[in-house]
Amino acid sequence: MDIPKLPRRLYTLGEEPEAHNSISYHTDNKKLHTALREALTDAEFEELKESRLGVFIKFKEQGFGWASRLVHYLLSLKLDIKKKYEMWCLVGPEPARFSLLEFENITGLNCEYIEDLETPECEVTPKMVSFWGMMGVHLEAGPTTDQIIAALKRCGDWSKEDRKRLAYLSIFTGFIEGRKFSTATRATLARLVMDLERFENYPWGRVAFKVLMDSLWNKDITGCYTVDGFIQVLQVWAYTAIPGLGASIGSPRENSSLPPPPPILAYDGSRGRRLMKAAILSQTRVINFVEKDISEMWPKWDSEVEDVPAENIIKVMYDRRPWKWTMDCWEVTGTKTKFVTPSKRAKEMVVVEVEEEEEDNQRPRKKARKEAPKEARKEAPKEAREEAPQAKETGVSNKQPTPQAKETGVSNKQPTPTPQTQPTPQKDQNRGSNKQPTPQAKETGVSNKQPTPTPQTQPTPQKAKPTPQKAKPTPQKKQPSPQTKQPSPLPKERLLPEDTADEAISVYKILPEDKADGVTSKEIVPLTSTDQPSFASNDQQPSFASNDQQPSFASTDPSVPVSEPSLVVLDKTAPTASVRARSERTKKPAPTQISPYTAERKKLLRVGKYNPFPSLNSRKLKELADWLKTDPDYYTKLEDKPRTSPTWWYHKLRTPKAWLEDVHMDAWMNVLRQRYQENPQAFRSERMCFLDHNFSHSWRDQYLFFKASAPDHKGLGRMLPSGAALFYDGSMPSFCQSNKKWGEDIDDIYAPVNLNNKHWVAIWISIPKRHIVVWDSIPSSSVPEAWDEIMEPFLEMVPYMLAECAATEEERVKYGLERYTYERLLKDVPTANNGDCGVYTLKYIECHALGVPFSAKDFARSNAKTMRDNMAVVIWTELVDQHLKDNEDGGMFVGMYD
Repeated sequence: MDIPKLPRRLYTLGEEPEAHNSISYHTDNKKLHTALREALTDAEFEELKESRLGVFIKFKEQGFGWASRLVHYLLSLKLDIKKKYEMWCLVGPEPARFSLLEFENITGLNCEYIEDLETPECEVTPKMVSFWGMMGVHLEAGPTTDQIIAALKRCGDWSKEDRKRLAYLSIFTGFIEGRKFSTATRATLARLVMDLERFENYPWGRVAFKVLMDSLWNKDITGCYTVDGFIQVLQVWAYTAIPGLGASIGSPRENSSLPPPPPILAYDGSRGRRLMKAAILSQTRVINFVEKDISEMWPKWDSEVEDVPAENIIKVMYDRRPWKWTMDCWEVTGTKTKFVTPSKRAKEMVVVEVEEEEEDNQRPRKKARKEAPKEARKEAPKEAREEAPQAKETGVSNKQPTPQAKETGVSNKQPTPTPQTQPTPQKDQNRGSNKQPTPQAKETGVSNKQPTPTPQTQPTPQKAKPTPQKAKPTPQKKQPSPQTKQPSPLPKERLLPEDTADEAISVYKILPEDKADGVTSKEIVPLTSTDQPSFASNDQQPSFASNDQQPSFASTDPSVPVSEPSLVVLDKTAPTASVRARSERTKKPAPTQISPYTAERKKLLRVGKYNPFPSLNSRKLKELADWLKTDPDYYTKLEDKPRTSPTWWYHKLRTPKAWLEDVHMDAWMNVLRQRYQENPQAFRSERMCFLDHNFSHSWRDQYLFFKASAPDHKGLGRMLPSGAALFYDGSMPSFCQSNKKWGEDIDDIYAPVNLNNKHWVAIWISIPKRHIVVWDSIPSSSVPEAWDEIMEPFLEMVPYMLAECAATEEERVKYGLERYTYERLLKDVPTANNGDCGVYTLKYIECHALGVPFSAKDFARSNAKTMRDNMAVVIWTELVDQHLKDNEDGGMFVGMYD
């Protein structure tokens, strides 16, 4: 039976993207939940749990296990549909739908339709202004998760209603919006909290579903990606849509209460499995969708589009009951092309080129190159006899011309004077440099011998002194010399790129006055200023820009006059010949001894170590100040400026004794990472990496999970912090990725460490020494006994990470699981004023990476302001506006890596 048109797969069957990294999300913030629990009394907290939004609090308390691989493979099995607020996944031949109906069934939240869902009318009242001020939030913005956490810690003396409002906003920012912790939520929705009854009865289920689907729309899942909103609902949907999967790995909860809880509270979840995709596809029973009346199967949305193929799935199942889906109902190929990594793509391109050459030559390339001269020697005598009557020679070569020198004669053989002719100065300067002939040898007569005396001369670009006498033409030899024989056709020519055109040394220019009888005479001449490219010349003769550059020929078609010659460069594997002028040699440094070296083939930049404490560039600092005046928030009070304001950003950085935020520390680490990537020779080693605050924050924050997890019989299998594998292989930080693995390519790791948002210190992890060094600019800021606890996550998890990720058992034994050692250096470490610890931390890392000792003069406390200004100028000039953008890596470190 024929079926109507159905949507195609998004990815071709069997070519779905693999789950290389854990999906990032923001709806599992334990700090938010802890602060909320401590801010409310037991009665208030129980009242919040029993409210219509309490399902989020109950979900958090049950400790749901996140399985990133399960959700990822469901996303890779999607069908390509046009509807934005509906998703279909193909589990074998069975389609499974995730829409607002499924979301409502799983969560039990209010999902009714209302107009202006995200822009409700809410009047700004003095009470609202006061409450926003108590939270420390700008009136025109919604609170961030970080601001809510800070407010929860100081709300002990607030009224009961205000604490309840703050609790509702905690659910709104932490679960419904579910965005990055430092990203402001939407003020239009957050303002609804001033009316507690309206806020509680608002259709937050529809809002939460829309946030999630907006984030998933056209999401690229081939690499690292972050999803906003309550993404855990997709995992529970997988358990409900595929019952066998939920029963086997979903850890269903035993609950006999009436009425039964929503499915979101019916599972404990579990960690992902390596064979998760196979486990999904092995299921045979699938609940396709939540069944309702056909008229209610498509929830109303203001901006939804019509998608007939997607609607046909439901119509077929309703109209043709009982309907049985088979694999023949769906196309195998997807609408998206197969994802290929850059390295694999390069290999495929190389294979294609080799196949093309083999098709053209029908023999191995190396063998073809060896046989080409043999064929040339066989064909050259016959061609020479045919072309001899038409040969027209120039005075470039000083040897008696051979019949094969059709137009010019250039050779590499040592000149041999004859009694009849003396070489002119101009002639003595022309000689070739390469050994093999080029395809232009037929026209130009280029050979591999040095110039020898010739019986006649031709006009040259520079007047030559007349010779005492001219030699008579010598009789032509019967057998031509092998140096002038015509070679066989060579591999494909490559056009010279435009940016290398100025490196061409000499070109053949058509001389109109020499055209006669259809024969065009060519001569090596220097180009004028109107021609391109132009060359530095000596005595009006073309010369090389440097002694080691390879010359290039420019060949023109004699039958077509052109104003500019076309430039070509032969294939690297092809034998080439060259012509260059001979001039007086002058002593000068080789190109590789000049910095920077910008030759075409080998780009070498030898730059010494830069000064980490340069003098302040006042001009750039003034330009920065003028640029900041264009900020719309320039005249806003500092306490009212948003964190995204450049004025706020640079004010915090340049103010003496001002606390540096995470964004400032990350910006300077990005500068070091970019400088190291561009010029690693300036640093003391080429086996180091610079990590941002996310590394130390996530490892210290999630160390308890690692400590509580039980290892296997080999001591492995423990839970690592989220994103740990990305740090290990150099994928993180994503700005200027190193893509180098710890231990294998990296020996030294530098990172700043934030101690409870009160103090910054720098750490240097030496993998070969199995040792960690701490530089503390204010030693009195912490108790010495506390440092064992502070450093324990790094001492334990760094060696474990190396052993866990080792490719072989030998490497695992090499790295070992023994705990690292550490020391907190106090001697010869300059100290800073309170508030300048962040600046000194960054400078400790920079100086040690450069191999520059810590100088008391450079690190003088009076120089702190100059150091801050210099950092502001460098960040502004080298990072442009990258530092003002949100750190996309921040979402990778929320929760455990599965």
